[in-house]
Amino acid sequence: WERDRELLDLLGLHYVLLEKVGPVWAEATMADEHRIWVHQDQGARVYSSDTDPRGYAQAYASVAADGEIVSIGQYLNRHSREVELVAKEYRAFVHTV
Repeated sequence: WERDRELLDLLGLHYVLLEKVGPVWAEATMADEHRIWVHQDQGARVYSSDTDPRGYAQAYASVAADGEIVSIGQYLNRHSREVELVAKEYRAFVHTV
């Protein structure tokens, strides 16, 4: 996890968890509470659409690429070539250190 964290820091990336608070079996709706959890050095910071709509909107905008939040699977599918190049360079760097 330490090397993973180093790589994310070098790439300017961070862990984000998206949460929908509502009935488990139901589709997400705008009426549901939505939360964005952002990992930081001091722990995680949570932004809630219910208790802090403005903070939630700002957090959403900061983690959304062109207004869209994508899963890791979607990201890897869209950018597989670039990800492979970064991983290759990172592996070479880690093995030389």
